[in-house]
Amino acid sequence: MSKSSIPHENLFEFTVQFLYEYRHADTVISFLKLIEAKGGKISNPEFLHQFMLRVLDEDSPFAYHLCRAISALDVSSDPQFPLRSILEALETRHKFQDIIDRAETSQLLPASLKDLPIDELQKAQTVLIHQVAHQYSIDHSRSCRSAQQQVNLLFKYLRARDLPIGPLFTRAVVRVCITRPMMERRWVSRRRVEAICRIVAKVEGTEVAGQVRSTFLDWRGGLITDSHRKLIELGGSGSAHVNTMRRLGLI
Repeated sequence: MSKSSIPHENLFEFTVQFLYEYRHADTVISFLKLIEAKGGKISNPEFLHQFMLRVLDEDSPFAYHLCRAISALDVSSDPQFPLRSILEALETRHKFQDIIDRAETSQLLPASLKDLPIDELQKAQTVLIHQVAHQYSIDHSRSCRSAQQQVNLLFKYLRARDLPIGPLFTRAVVRVCITRPMMERRWVSRRRVEAICRIVAKVEGTEVAGQVRSTFLDWRGGLITDSHRKLIELGGSGSAHVNTMRRLGLI
């Protein structure tokens, strides 16, 4: 098309508008990705920028994916159009929405917050994420691994955006990564504990971090001793692997 006299820019604009108006919004994303895969070039990005602003104004849930698809296209960049800033803001909103959806699905979102729009929730995101992490840490209806994964996602969200981390959050981390595994007689690596203690030290002080470390070492020593004793009782010899002994129901 670029080598012919066909007004392909107008055709491109018409296609995007048509797909958005009469087909599912995801079809627009697929179309833009196809353009990218074929090496297509859009010489005039103004239409895409205006289209993006329209989608943002309509608060479309697919705005984030649309912006990602547009940013991947080979278009003439307009230094006045803050595409990267818009994409970063939408990415934060998208990930925060995912956090809220997961918490609501798990029935961990406070009832008073369920009907609030995402923009209102995001204004209090630090407090809300701390509360959600706490709820995950005391929810024993999910597996220990699942709770760890959810709290880890929340930690990455806070850290990536330089949001403050308070004691409520660090206690949730200790609870799901150290305390609960200890109670379930699961093995916890010294390396993981040291990483957690560094976080605790920054938030709650070195004394609290030292207490966490000391408690862990006492527990680990006792667990190793119990595992070895059980192995000897069963006529075994050598080292007793805690996780193996636990899976066999021997400790």
